[in-house]
Amino acid sequence: MSAKKGRPVSDNPRSQRVSVRFTVEEITDLALKAARANSTLSDYLRSAALEHRPATNTALVRHDLSRIAVHLSRQNADKALIDEIRAALETL
Repeated sequence: MSAKKGRPVSDNPRSQRVSVRFTVEEITDLALKAARANSTLSDYLRSAALEHRPATNTALVRHDLSRIAVHLSRQNADKALIDEIRAALETL
């Protein structure tokens, strides 16, 4: 009798599914990105979902930085620090 051949059995098999809907344009874009990454669409989406940080709410960050800049200017803080905050705001 010969040894069993084929893919080894995983200690942690992927058994759970998540349904997500995409437009035709979105799935086409994702498939192209997966191909460029030399990856399957499933592996690409799994990697994107598990390894990337969620998008930041830039409006909230801008608001918070603006409040900090106003507070620092009222406290006569270092002008260079205030300018740095304002420059950061411009990038958002």
